Amino acid sequence: MSRTNAQILTMVRDRLFEATAFKWSDAQIQTQITQGIKDISAKSPRVVRIELDVEARTGSSTSTSANNLVDASKAHFLSTDVGKVIYNTTDYTWATIISYSSTSQVGLSKDIMASGEGYNIYNTDCVNSKQLYIGNIRNRILLYLTENKVEYYIQQSTPSYHNFKEIARNALEIMRDTTPITTYTKAAINFAMYHSLPNLTDYEGAVNYVNGYLAGSTSMALNGLQASGTIQEGTEFTVNNVRGTYSVTADATIATNAATISFYPGLESAVINTQVVTFTQSTLEPYLEEVLADYVAGLCCSNIATLRIHGSAFGDEFSKYLMVGRQYKEKALDQLPPLRIPYIVCPR
Repeated sequence: MSRTNAQILTMVRDRLFEATAFKWSDAQIQTQITQGIKDISAKSPRVVRIELDVEARTGSSTSTSANNLVDASKAHFLSTDVGKVIYNTTDYTWATIISYSSTSQVGLSKDIMASGEGYNIYNTDCVNSKQLYIGNIRNRILLYLTENKVEYYIQQSTPSYHNFKEIARNALEIMRDTTPITTYTKAAINFAMYHSLPNLTDYEGAVNYVNGYLAGSTSMALNGLQASGTIQEGTEFTVNNVRGTYSVTADATIATNAATISFYPGLESAVINTQVVTFTQSTLEPYLEEVLADYVAGLCCSNIATLRIHGSAFGDEFSKYLMVGRQYKEKALDQLPPLRIPYIVCPR
Protein backbone atom coordinates (compact mmCIF):
# COMPACT_ATOMS: atom_id res chain seq x y z
CA MET A 1 0.00 0.00 0.00
CA SER A 2 1.24 3.50 -0.81
CA ARG A 3 2.74 5.51 2.03
CA THR A 4 1.02 8.70 3.14
CA ASN A 5 2.60 12.13 3.23
CA ALA A 6 3.05 11.79 7.00
CA GLN A 7 4.84 8.46 6.57
CA ILE A 8 7.17 9.96 3.96
CA LEU A 9 7.96 12.78 6.39
CA THR A 10 8.87 10.18 9.03
CA MET A 11 11.14 8.42 6.51
CA VAL A 12 12.91 11.74 5.89
CA ARG A 13 13.40 12.29 9.62
CA ASP A 14 14.85 8.78 9.93
CA ARG A 15 17.46 9.67 7.32
CA LEU A 16 18.23 12.91 9.15
CA PHE A 17 18.51 11.03 12.47
CA GLU A 18 16.01 13.46 13.92
CA ALA A 19 12.88 11.80 15.28
CA THR A 20 11.42 15.11 16.47
CA ALA A 21 11.80 18.67 15.24
CA PHE A 22 15.12 20.19 16.22
CA LYS A 23 16.95 21.52 13.18
CA TRP A 24 14.01 20.99 10.79
CA SER A 25 10.36 21.69 11.54
CA ASP A 26 7.59 19.66 9.90
CA ALA A 27 6.68 22.71 7.81
CA GLN A 28 10.25 23.03 6.54
CA ILE A 29 10.34 19.37 5.56
CA GLN A 30 6.93 19.67 3.87
CA THR A 31 8.31 22.50 1.74
CA GLN A 32 11.16 20.25 0.63
CA ILE A 33 8.76 17.35 -0.02
CA THR A 34 6.81 19.60 -2.40
CA GLN A 35 10.02 20.55 -4.21
CA GLY A 36 11.24 16.96 -4.17
CA ILE A 37 8.08 15.69 -5.85
CA LYS A 38 8.57 18.20 -8.68
CA ASP A 39 12.22 17.24 -9.15
CA ILE A 40 11.58 13.48 -9.00
CA SER A 41 8.62 13.81 -11.39
CA ALA A 42 10.87 15.48 -13.97
CA LYS A 43 12.97 12.30 -14.02
CA SER A 44 10.26 9.69 -13.41
CA PRO A 45 6.82 11.22 -14.06
CA ARG A 46 3.38 9.77 -13.54
CA VAL A 47 1.90 8.61 -16.84
CA VAL A 48 -1.80 9.43 -17.09
CA ARG A 49 -4.30 8.76 -19.85
CA ILE A 50 -6.69 11.72 -19.95
CA GLU A 51 -9.89 11.91 -21.95
CA LEU A 52 -10.47 15.39 -23.36
CA ASP A 53 -13.71 16.88 -24.65
CA VAL A 54 -14.24 17.15 -28.40
CA GLU A 55 -16.68 19.99 -29.17
CA ALA A 56 -18.41 19.85 -32.58
CA ARG A 57 -22.01 20.99 -32.01
CA THR A 58 -23.61 23.22 -34.63
CA GLY A 59 -26.99 24.88 -35.08
CA SER A 60 -28.97 27.95 -36.12
CA SER A 61 -30.43 30.72 -34.01
CA THR A 62 -34.23 30.42 -33.85
CA SER A 63 -34.87 33.95 -32.56
CA THR A 64 -33.10 37.24 -31.95
CA SER A 65 -32.23 38.18 -28.36
CA ALA A 66 -29.62 40.81 -27.48
CA ASN A 67 -26.36 39.27 -26.24
CA ASN A 68 -27.89 35.80 -26.30
CA LEU A 69 -27.90 32.73 -28.51
CA VAL A 70 -31.31 31.06 -28.74
CA ASP A 71 -31.76 27.68 -30.40
CA ALA A 72 -35.13 26.20 -29.45
CA SER A 73 -34.84 23.67 -32.26
CA LYS A 74 -31.81 21.75 -31.01
CA ALA A 75 -32.02 22.81 -27.34
CA HIS A 76 -28.60 21.26 -26.73
CA PHE A 77 -26.94 23.81 -24.43
CA LEU A 78 -25.50 22.75 -21.07
CA SER A 79 -24.61 24.63 -17.90
CA THR A 80 -21.03 23.42 -18.43
CA ASP A 81 -20.83 25.33 -21.75
CA VAL A 82 -19.87 28.57 -19.98
CA GLY A 83 -16.44 29.61 -21.26
CA LYS A 84 -16.78 27.90 -24.63
CA VAL A 85 -16.57 29.76 -27.94
CA ILE A 86 -19.41 30.57 -30.37
CA TYR A 87 -18.56 31.16 -34.03
CA ASN A 88 -21.23 32.79 -36.21
CA THR A 89 -20.91 30.96 -39.55
CA THR A 90 -23.10 33.52 -41.33
CA ASP A 91 -21.35 36.74 -40.31
CA TYR A 92 -17.95 35.21 -39.38
CA THR A 93 -17.99 36.71 -35.89
CA TRP A 94 -16.97 35.35 -32.50
CA ALA A 95 -18.18 35.44 -28.90
CA THR A 96 -17.74 33.55 -25.64
CA ILE A 97 -20.54 31.90 -23.67
CA ILE A 98 -20.72 33.76 -20.35
CA SER A 99 -23.95 32.43 -18.84
CA TYR A 100 -26.47 29.61 -19.08
CA SER A 101 -30.21 30.24 -19.00
CA SER A 102 -31.70 27.00 -20.34
CA THR A 103 -31.05 24.21 -22.82
CA SER A 104 -32.24 26.59 -25.55
CA GLN A 105 -30.51 29.84 -24.47
CA VAL A 106 -27.04 30.96 -23.40
CA GLY A 107 -25.64 34.44 -22.78
CA LEU A 108 -22.81 35.74 -24.97
CA SER A 109 -19.94 38.18 -24.42
CA LYS A 110 -20.98 40.05 -27.59
CA ASP A 111 -24.23 40.55 -29.48
CA ILE A 112 -23.42 38.51 -32.60
CA MET A 113 -26.45 36.25 -33.22
CA ALA A 114 -29.71 36.98 -35.03
CA SER A 115 -32.56 34.70 -36.03
CA GLY A 116 -31.64 32.30 -38.83
CA GLU A 117 -27.87 32.69 -38.49
CA GLY A 118 -25.74 29.57 -38.14
CA TYR A 119 -23.18 28.87 -35.43
CA ASN A 120 -20.54 26.39 -34.30
CA ILE A 121 -19.55 25.70 -30.70
CA TYR A 122 -15.83 25.24 -29.96
CA ASN A 123 -13.91 24.42 -26.80
CA THR A 124 -12.55 27.21 -24.59
CA ASP A 125 -9.64 29.06 -26.29
CA CYS A 126 -10.19 27.05 -29.49
CA VAL A 127 -11.03 28.13 -33.05
CA ASN A 128 -12.22 24.89 -34.67
CA SER A 129 -13.82 21.58 -33.74
CA LYS A 130 -10.55 19.63 -33.97
CA GLN A 131 -9.02 21.50 -31.06
CA LEU A 132 -8.85 20.26 -27.46
CA TYR A 133 -8.65 22.50 -24.39
CA ILE A 134 -5.94 21.60 -21.84
CA GLY A 135 -5.80 24.87 -19.88
CA ASN A 136 -7.03 23.28 -16.64
CA ILE A 137 -4.16 20.79 -16.54
CA ARG A 138 -1.44 22.71 -18.40
CA ASN A 139 0.62 23.41 -15.28
CA ARG A 140 0.69 19.70 -14.40
CA ILE A 141 1.87 18.45 -17.80
CA LEU A 142 5.54 17.59 -18.29
CA LEU A 143 5.41 15.76 -21.64
CA TYR A 144 3.03 14.40 -24.26
CA LEU A 145 3.65 10.68 -24.68
CA THR A 146 2.88 7.79 -27.03
CA GLU A 147 4.67 9.22 -30.04
CA ASN A 148 2.55 12.39 -29.94
CA LYS A 149 -0.63 10.51 -30.84
CA VAL A 150 -4.19 11.25 -29.84
CA GLU A 151 -6.76 8.46 -29.78
CA TYR A 152 -9.96 9.49 -31.54
CA TYR A 153 -12.58 8.03 -31.67
CA ILE A 154 -12.09 6.25 -28.37
CA GLN A 155 -15.41 4.42 -28.69
CA GLN A 156 -14.17 2.28 -31.60
CA SER A 157 -13.49 -1.43 -31.05
CA THR A 158 -10.22 -0.89 -32.93
CA PRO A 159 -8.63 2.37 -31.67
CA SER A 160 -7.72 5.04 -34.20
CA TYR A 161 -4.71 7.31 -33.63
CA HIS A 162 -3.80 10.68 -35.12
CA ASN A 163 -0.97 13.15 -34.81
CA PHE A 164 -1.63 16.35 -32.91
CA LYS A 165 0.11 19.67 -32.50
CA GLU A 166 0.25 22.30 -29.80
CA ILE A 167 -1.28 25.45 -31.29
CA ALA A 168 -1.28 27.54 -28.11
CA ARG A 169 -0.39 27.07 -24.47
CA ASN A 170 -3.92 25.88 -23.68
CA ALA A 171 -4.95 24.05 -26.86
CA LEU A 172 -3.98 21.03 -28.95
CA GLU A 173 -5.25 20.26 -32.46
CA ILE A 174 -6.01 16.79 -33.82
CA MET A 175 -4.34 16.38 -37.21
CA ARG A 176 -7.14 14.82 -39.23
CA ASP A 177 -8.82 15.79 -42.50
CA THR A 178 -12.45 15.38 -41.50
CA THR A 179 -14.45 17.32 -38.94
CA PRO A 180 -15.18 15.43 -35.70
CA ILE A 181 -18.60 13.78 -35.42
CA THR A 182 -20.86 15.11 -32.67
CA THR A 183 -21.62 11.60 -31.38
CA TYR A 184 -17.92 11.01 -30.59
CA THR A 185 -17.24 13.52 -27.85
CA LYS A 186 -13.98 12.28 -26.30
CA ALA A 187 -10.34 12.03 -27.37
CA ALA A 188 -7.55 10.51 -25.24
CA ILE A 189 -3.87 11.40 -24.85
CA ASN A 190 -1.16 9.97 -22.58
CA PHE A 191 0.52 12.71 -20.55
CA ALA A 192 3.59 12.63 -18.34
CA MET A 193 2.56 14.57 -15.23
CA TYR A 194 3.77 15.51 -11.78
CA HIS A 195 3.23 13.00 -8.99
CA SER A 196 0.83 13.75 -6.17
CA LEU A 197 1.39 13.25 -2.43
CA PRO A 198 -1.35 15.25 -0.68
CA ASN A 199 -0.79 16.38 2.88
CA LEU A 200 -4.10 15.02 4.20
CA THR A 201 -5.07 12.93 7.22
CA ASP A 202 -8.46 11.80 5.89
CA TYR A 203 -8.85 10.72 2.28
CA GLU A 204 -12.63 10.51 1.94
CA GLY A 205 -15.43 13.02 1.57
CA ALA A 206 -18.84 13.28 -0.07
CA VAL A 207 -20.63 15.44 -2.62
CA ASN A 208 -22.39 18.28 -0.80
CA TYR A 209 -24.99 19.66 -3.20
CA VAL A 210 -28.62 18.61 -3.04
CA ASN A 211 -29.09 18.81 -6.83
CA GLY A 212 -25.90 16.89 -7.59
CA TYR A 213 -23.64 17.79 -10.52
CA LEU A 214 -24.02 17.23 -14.26
CA ALA A 215 -21.62 15.29 -16.46
CA GLY A 216 -18.88 17.68 -17.56
CA SER A 217 -18.85 19.66 -14.29
CA THR A 218 -15.40 20.82 -13.19
CA SER A 219 -16.12 21.91 -9.60
CA MET A 220 -17.88 20.33 -6.63
CA ALA A 221 -18.71 21.21 -3.04
CA LEU A 222 -17.67 18.48 -0.60
CA ASN A 223 -18.24 17.73 3.07
CA GLY A 224 -17.27 14.90 5.40
CA LEU A 225 -13.60 15.86 5.05
CA GLN A 226 -11.00 16.31 7.79
CA ALA A 227 -11.62 19.35 10.01
CA SER A 228 -9.14 21.69 8.33
CA GLY A 229 -6.20 21.80 5.96
CA THR A 230 -5.61 22.18 2.24
CA ILE A 231 -6.42 19.94 -0.70
CA GLN A 232 -3.41 20.73 -2.87
CA GLU A 233 -3.32 21.35 -6.59
CA GLY A 234 -2.60 18.09 -8.37
CA THR A 235 -4.32 15.88 -5.78
CA GLU A 236 -6.04 13.05 -7.60
CA PHE A 237 -9.41 11.57 -6.67
CA THR A 238 -12.14 9.22 -7.82
CA VAL A 239 -15.90 9.41 -7.39
CA ASN A 240 -17.81 6.28 -6.45
CA ASN A 241 -19.53 4.71 -9.50
CA VAL A 242 -18.07 7.32 -11.89
CA ARG A 243 -15.46 6.30 -14.45
CA GLY A 244 -12.12 8.08 -14.45
CA THR A 245 -9.54 9.71 -12.20
CA TYR A 246 -9.68 13.47 -11.65
CA SER A 247 -7.04 16.03 -10.65
CA VAL A 248 -7.57 19.11 -8.47
CA THR A 249 -6.56 22.23 -10.43
CA ALA A 250 -6.15 24.74 -7.58
CA ASP A 251 -5.49 24.58 -3.84
CA ALA A 252 -8.75 24.28 -1.89
CA THR A 253 -8.99 25.26 1.78
CA ILE A 254 -10.87 22.89 4.10
CA ALA A 255 -12.94 24.63 6.78
CA THR A 256 -15.34 22.89 9.16
CA ASN A 257 -14.94 19.60 7.26
CA ALA A 258 -15.98 21.16 3.93
CA ALA A 259 -14.34 22.52 0.78
CA THR A 260 -15.12 23.35 -2.83
CA ILE A 261 -12.71 21.85 -5.34
CA SER A 262 -12.01 22.65 -8.98
CA PHE A 263 -10.77 19.75 -11.08
CA TYR A 264 -10.15 18.32 -14.52
CA PRO A 265 -11.28 16.62 -16.69
CA GLY A 266 -15.00 17.21 -16.33
CA LEU A 267 -17.12 14.52 -14.69
CA GLU A 268 -17.68 11.56 -16.98
CA SER A 269 -21.24 11.19 -15.69
CA ALA A 270 -23.60 12.97 -13.31
CA VAL A 271 -23.20 12.60 -9.54
CA ILE A 272 -25.76 12.86 -6.76
CA ASN A 273 -25.67 14.41 -3.30
CA THR A 274 -23.67 12.37 -0.72
CA GLN A 275 -21.84 10.35 -3.40
CA VAL A 276 -18.45 9.31 -1.97
CA VAL A 277 -15.23 10.98 -3.16
CA THR A 278 -11.89 9.28 -2.43
CA PHE A 279 -8.56 11.09 -2.69
CA THR A 280 -5.48 9.18 -3.83
CA GLN A 281 -3.02 9.22 -0.93
CA SER A 282 -0.01 8.89 -3.25
CA THR A 283 0.80 8.25 -6.91
CA LEU A 284 4.37 7.22 -6.10
CA GLU A 285 5.48 3.65 -6.68
CA PRO A 286 7.19 2.01 -3.65
CA TYR A 287 10.72 2.48 -5.02
CA LEU A 288 9.99 6.16 -5.70
CA GLU A 289 8.96 6.64 -2.07
CA GLU A 290 12.46 5.58 -1.02
CA VAL A 291 14.01 7.79 -3.69
CA LEU A 292 11.91 10.76 -2.59
CA ALA A 293 12.85 10.31 1.07
CA ASP A 294 16.56 10.23 0.16
CA TYR A 295 16.22 13.26 -2.09
CA VAL A 296 14.25 15.32 0.43
CA ALA A 297 16.77 14.49 3.17
CA GLY A 298 19.43 15.80 0.82
CA LEU A 299 17.47 18.99 0.17
CA CYS A 300 17.04 19.56 3.91
CA CYS A 301 20.76 19.13 4.59
CA SER A 302 21.80 21.32 1.67
CA ASN A 303 19.38 24.09 2.56
CA ILE A 304 20.28 24.29 6.24
CA ALA A 305 23.95 24.37 5.27
CA THR A 306 23.38 27.17 2.77
CA LEU A 307 21.44 29.23 5.31
CA ARG A 308 23.92 28.89 8.17
CA ILE A 309 27.38 28.27 6.80
CA HIS A 310 28.24 31.95 6.24
CA GLY A 311 29.23 33.78 9.40
CA SER A 312 28.44 30.80 11.64
CA ALA A 313 30.73 29.68 14.43
CA PHE A 314 29.85 26.17 13.33
CA GLY A 315 30.90 26.60 9.70
CA ASP A 316 32.68 23.24 9.56
CA GLU A 317 29.61 21.43 10.85
CA PHE A 318 27.37 22.92 8.20
CA SER A 319 29.94 22.26 5.50
CA LYS A 320 29.45 18.61 6.41
CA TYR A 321 25.69 19.03 6.05
CA LEU A 322 26.26 20.41 2.56
CA MET A 323 28.36 17.40 1.65
CA VAL A 324 25.87 14.92 3.11
CA GLY A 325 23.01 16.69 1.34
CA ARG A 326 24.78 16.39 -1.99
CA GLN A 327 25.42 12.69 -1.38
CA TYR A 328 21.76 12.01 -0.53
CA LYS A 329 20.54 13.81 -3.67
CA GLU A 330 23.04 12.07 -5.94
CA LYS A 331 22.12 8.69 -4.47
CA ALA A 332 18.44 9.39 -5.06
CA LEU A 333 18.83 10.52 -8.67
CA ASP A 334 21.11 7.57 -9.47
CA GLN A 335 18.27 5.21 -8.50
CA LEU A 336 15.87 6.65 -11.07
CA PRO A 337 15.45 4.62 -14.27
CA PRO A 338 15.22 6.25 -17.71
CA LEU A 339 11.82 7.73 -18.57
CA ARG A 340 9.47 4.90 -19.46
CA ILE A 341 7.27 5.92 -22.37
CA PRO A 342 4.19 3.72 -22.94
CA TYR A 343 4.30 2.15 -26.37
CA ILE A 344 1.41 1.43 -28.69
CA VAL A 345 1.33 0.46 -32.34
CA CYS A 346 0.09 3.53 -34.18
CA PRO A 347 -1.09 3.48 -37.81
CA ARG A 348 0.92 5.69 -40.15
